[in-house]
Amino acid sequence: EKAILSSRYKDSYYGVPYRNDNGYVLYYDKTIVSDEAAKTIEGIISACKKADVPFRFNIINSWYTFSPIWAAGGRTYTDDEGVFHSEIATAEVAEALVGFQQIILDAGDTWSYNEWYEDGREESKAGFGATIQWNYEENIKKPLGENLGVAPLPSYSVNGKTYDLMSFQGFKHLCIRKAESLTPEKLAFAQAFRTFLTSDESAKDRLEYFSDQGVPNRSVIEDKSAWSTNLHFSRALTEMEIAGHTVSQANGAYDPFWNPAERLGMRLKAGELTDVNTALEALRECAEAQMIPTTDY
Repeated sequence: EKAILSSRYKDSYYGVPYRNDNGYVLYYDKTIVSDEAAKTIEGIISACKKADVPFRFNIINSWYTFSPIWAAGGRTYTDDEGVFHSEIATAEVAEALVGFQQIILDAGDTWSYNEWYEDGREESKAGFGATIQWNYEENIKKPLGENLGVAPLPSYSVNGKTYDLMSFQGFKHLCIRKAESLTPEKLAFAQAFRTFLTSDESAKDRLEYFSDQGVPNRSVIEDKSAWSTNLHFSRALTEMEIAGHTVSQANGAYDPFWNPAERLGMRLKAGELTDVNTALEALRECAEAQMIPTTDY
């Protein structure tokens, strides 16, 4: 349903989903972070501190910033009239964000705001014990091999409550272009070809032949025999979707979303959100900036 709705704007659907692999999950070095420790941010940070390696979570990148906010009950969505809503300025979200801020502060230098890349760039040279990142599995596997763990995003706890981090989830769709040269016969062929490419049969072939491409077909997702052993990222993201721990990027963000989210992430990096009133005001400012009517930008 989420994949289908991601192509909807007002009363129209603009494509049929065929891919589901744009989001972020947890990667970790199993020699440093155990499978059990990987279930919580607190466990990951503790393991990384002991090994003196970074935990990489680039919370200042607005692609990642809202992960703990959605986890605490914040919502971003586009309604049936095509109007975007950012409903994040609540007491519960503010309280959770203060707790998340404290986790960052307690982590100290163990928390890194850089993603890890295998191309030798300076910010990646310290390696990592764990990283929350987009679909970079094949590259991360090069140095770690069988020691690479890939899992759904961890949780964090504040005042006895546990919050499961959430990820954006992006889908790719097959669309038929509108063109005067598209005769009824050509349109019928295009529709039949689109139906074939988005079918369960094609989805199974995609899982078999493409190690980094997930699918939205529910029956194929639930058929464990269809999944290649190399699809750890897509399986982790799909597990999160089934658990309700993803937000459709197409419906959960639009152009004015990104800069205010980045500013909020920068405030977390600066360690400013240490009390509920400050956090609530920051959330309110972010939400108001994100809900600019589409005619104003």
